[in-house]
Amino acid sequence: MTVHGRTGPPAVPPAAGSARAARRRALSARCGHPDGAFTFYAHGDLVTIDPGYGGFTRAALTNAGEHRSMILVDGAGPKPAHKVLGGPWVAGGEDARIVAGPRTHAPGSVLVESEYCGATLARTVALVEDRWLLVEDACRSKHEKTYTTQVQLNAGAQKGRPARLAGATASWETTRRKVPACAGATADASTTAALGNGFDATGDSPEGHDFAKWSARGKAVTFLAAVAANAPGAAAPVVEALAASGGGVALRVEAGGSVDVAVSNPKRATVVVGAAAGTKRVETDGELVVVTFDAQGAGRVLARIGGTFAKVGP
Repeated sequence: MTVHGRTGPPAVPPAAGSARAARRRALSARCGHPDGAFTFYAHGDLVTIDPGYGGFTRAALTNAGEHRSMILVDGAGPKPAHKVLGGPWVAGGEDARIVAGPRTHAPGSVLVESEYCGATLARTVALVEDRWLLVEDACRSKHEKTYTTQVQLNAGAQKGRPARLAGATASWETTRRKVPACAGATADASTTAALGNGFDATGDSPEGHDFAKWSARGKAVTFLAAVAANAPGAAAPVVEALAASGGGVALRVEAGGSVDVAVSNPKRATVVVGAAAGTKRVETDGELVVVTFDAQGAGRVLARIGGTFAKVGP
């Protein structure tokens, strides 16, 4: 995984074994664009995409936040690079910054903060083992705003592979290798999910792709999202929201032969997530926690950021 020039193993280390290096090569993520946009590569194909470069006459499309996997505030992204009165291109002046701390010091994980459109946005991106990408967005402002977290999918009607939306989960197959993938999100506020169609000039013809977006309104909104992919020919991965107490949000992710529960705890309270298919009860006061379950239902804590405990069962 490459994160703003940092290279290292996933934030949650992969299981030991002779296949480790092959799995590492097959799955990677990059969070390198200003303001926290990311791309995700798995099993020899792009699962999510960057808009690419559409040429000098379409540079404004390339630079627009609406065409990247990032957060919109009241429907707008950060001010992109632009021309002033026909002069040279200048930066928008709203770049992101990496924040030191446990979310960034763990290799394969990064915390990126941005400020635009009157809001402060803190995005954590982490590669969980060699199987899926976790994205947590903490959005804050003095006044109520509508926040939208987006994922740009390597799929679309133009490419003959339109995405599908069921509830709050988008699913698709990638254009070239037919990698089965899905993305889902939940938030600590009422959330709506939708699909749209966006611009790209990545070299895959024809241009255009689908994107998934999740929106919620408030002064303080925290999203928890996951993007997962399995090998070509395998069953599609699963991402679904779970109920959580204490103001927390949680996702169940089934990918790569394991089932995980991810918990975000914006209130820093004790959060309880009930048992679901292939999982057991999870209780924690951690800020961000991932627990994995094997085929026999045995659970172990893969990662805990903040707090003092995370326990599984009974």
